[in-house]
Amino acid sequence: MYIPSFVSRLASAAIVAVLVGACSDSTSTPKPSIGVSVQTLSVTQGTTGTTSVTIQRNNGYNAAVDLTLEGAPAEVSGVFSPSRVTNPGTASSLAVTVGSSVAPQTYSLTVRAKGTGVSDSTATLSLTVTPAPSFTLTVPSGTTNLAQGGTSQAIITINRDAGFAGGVALTASDLPQGVTASFDPSPATGTSSTLTLTATATATTGNATVTIHGQAPGLPAKTVTLPIAVVATAQYALTLNQAALGVVQNGNGQTVITITRNAGFTGAVALTVEGVPTGVTTTLNPVSPVSASQTTLTVATDFSAAVGNAPLTIRGQVNGQPDITTPLALSIAPATTPPVTVQVGSSALTMSATGQVTTTIDVTKLPGFSGVVTLGTSNLPAGVTASFNPTSLAPRRAPGAKGSAQARVSSTVTLTASNGTPGTFSFNITATGQGFPEADTPIQLTVLNPSTGSIVFSFSCSAANTIPVWFAKQDGGGAWSQVAVGANNTWSFDLSSGKGGVAWVSPNGAGGYQLTVYFATQSEMTSIGTTQCGSFGTKSVNGSIIGLTTSQIAQISLGRAPTTVLGGGAGTFQLTGILDGSRDLIAARSTIISATLVFDKLILRRGLNIANNGTLAPIDFNALEAFDPDTKNLTVTGAGTDLVSAISSYTTANGALTVLSTSLPSTTLPTTYSGVPSSQGATGDLHSLSAVATDAGATAIRTSTLYFRDAVDQILALGPAPAATVTVAASTPYARIQAAWSIQSQYNKFFALSGTQASGGPHAFTVAATPAYFGPTTHITIGVPNFSAVSGWQDIYGPVAGSPVIWGVFTSGWNLSGGGVGAPVAEGSQSLSALQRGSITP
Repeated sequence: MYIPSFVSRLASAAIVAVLVGACSDSTSTPKPSIGVSVQTLSVTQGTTGTTSVTIQRNNGYNAAVDLTLEGAPAEVSGVFSPSRVTNPGTASSLAVTVGSSVAPQTYSLTVRAKGTGVSDSTATLSLTVTPAPSFTLTVPSGTTNLAQGGTSQAIITINRDAGFAGGVALTASDLPQGVTASFDPSPATGTSSTLTLTATATATTGNATVTIHGQAPGLPAKTVTLPIAVVATAQYALTLNQAALGVVQNGNGQTVITITRNAGFTGAVALTVEGVPTGVTTTLNPVSPVSASQTTLTVATDFSAAVGNAPLTIRGQVNGQPDITTPLALSIAPATTPPVTVQVGSSALTMSATGQVTTTIDVTKLPGFSGVVTLGTSNLPAGVTASFNPTSLAPRRAPGAKGSAQARVSSTVTLTASNGTPGTFSFNITATGQGFPEADTPIQLTVLNPSTGSIVFSFSCSAANTIPVWFAKQDGGGAWSQVAVGANNTWSFDLSSGKGGVAWVSPNGAGGYQLTVYFATQSEMTSIGTTQCGSFGTKSVNGSIIGLTTSQIAQISLGRAPTTVLGGGAGTFQLTGILDGSRDLIAARSTIISATLVFDKLILRRGLNIANNGTLAPIDFNALEAFDPDTKNLTVTGAGTDLVSAISSYTTANGALTVLSTSLPSTTLPTTYSGVPSSQGATGDLHSLSAVATDAGATAIRTSTLYFRDAVDQILALGPAPAATVTVAASTPYARIQAAWSIQSQYNKFFALSGTQASGGPHAFTVAATPAYFGPTTHITIGVPNFSAVSGWQDIYGPVAGSPVIWGVFTSGWNLSGGGVGAPVAEGSQSLSALQRGSITP
């Protein structure tokens, strides 16, 4: 019968399996073996330590086991007790002796167990060598002078190691004939002792080396040598009323140096202080050289001075005489005051029970401190949390500052309330760091119920350091009242009388403030509130320029996102903050001629929607899409003797904006302007053309602006000169500036008074009003209101009395209806404005 090959292979495999199974012993016994383990060990230099060793006898092993130690460094040895462990023993102890010169560190040693007929077993012993208690002696540098018949002192410093705290007995040897030595104290339990050398009147003069011996129980003796010079009888001696002086970091101390003169010596003694460490300064009063019998030595420290002992040497020098020295044992203790000062943008904050408020924090380091400061809070009211950006600060000197110049860094703190409890609370901004006391700065926090209303002022787009720290409203002519901040930095309220005022204070840098006040109707106030945050996008677009020489400039705008490219550079650019959707692009090339921009090429691209981080097609001013601007005639009237300049610009319906022509102020009136040819325009595009007249003292500036679609010859008529009177209404509790004038028909739509102070803190204010707020009248007065009685107001928010105020009164009017606080931008709109400037000291 035929058997397939795979059946034959299966049969063969089965036979092999049976044979293998028959030869195997399923009941075989494991072989005997040994194991060893050892505990870790820590031994001090020059001593012996003991650890236990354990033997494992596996599978019936009953012979003796021999133990040895391997891999030990020089001066490390081990002894096992016993070194042979006989059955049934399983334990031994290992004594490890460490020499005094073995370096402190962790060593890996091997314990080996050997038995007859079995493999060796090893275990690792981790040996940590720790430093032995010890000390060293140091003496002042240089030679100590000792006059015949006099005394001299030197500070012997005891440097203690490895926690050694015992007494050190001090003695001296190798003293010259007639010189004796004493130590105070001895034995010394501190870190120094004062050596006093006394010479008889006949002591042997010359140089010598004195050996100082230090002895402590159970420790090796230490020595150090002190060079001395025994000199002829001195004509003066130096003594201190305090030979030991303690000073804290960023502190100072004083000792009086007395000059005792002998044998009729009356000369001046030059005094110097030696061994002065980093962070320590010394001054003498009277200054050296000293002709009097006493001078006061002041020792001052900053935060960089190291804590601990810093022995100083005071040296006296007189021509033709040996130097005289005396020691001063200076000790520096840790600072008791913070090394930084903390200043907040506002020490009184207001927020709603469900809102946020932000203020700036300036941290200024004091001289000598360069560490890291961590900001925090203490005593925050319930329901309020604080976050810092950044939390940790490393104050650095300002660029160009040298020596101990102070350095300032800034952070912002954002307080967030989640169902906070209304009321007024006090809490602290804390500044902490390693090794110095906490610096606390108090802040008053008022928590109000969230504001509501149809008028919304949103500052959600503002930088953290410009968000208002105080906000108030006035309903009609009533009292001012504080308004609480709502979610996302918004303030909401209503004006039941249909008109009123609004005021807020924002930080103005370096501890200053910007006060802004508006008076308007409710509908106008609603419009004002919406303008606090403009429209900003998040897209970025890249591009490149072709056809730009080194003397030319290109201005590019995609929507409302502009940039400028200078010729001679890389020719690339990036536009940021672009709004989503379809946007126009406009590019203009100009050349600087006699400090004036002369435009010669324009490019217009409509309806672009470039993806975020996308790239524009190259802007080539030599390509066919580039076109020349159109030049038209311009007539300016009403300028009188003022200097006049003109500027034209172009805005597309889809938001692109560029300047087309400029002229410098001149007594020669502008005669032309540049525009976009009508063939390149589109519905909704607008030209803007302005003429600006400035008087000789730059105290009056008048502007006439016209908006139109097509570039044609234009006439711009300027309005009359402004005529306001600015006075100080009050100078306490803060300066209140006001302006009064009769309304001019050309400037009857918007009124504003602004001012800045460069000294007394960078303060600024703006007070603005609309005619609808005043109603029918021919004369108006606006000024900084009195907010002293309003909750949360601080008088430092207002202008500072005694500091000059640079003021400006701005008025404007226009021919079309609408506009609110600004002229409407529409075809045919013409606006006139006037700015009057001056200064006044409240």
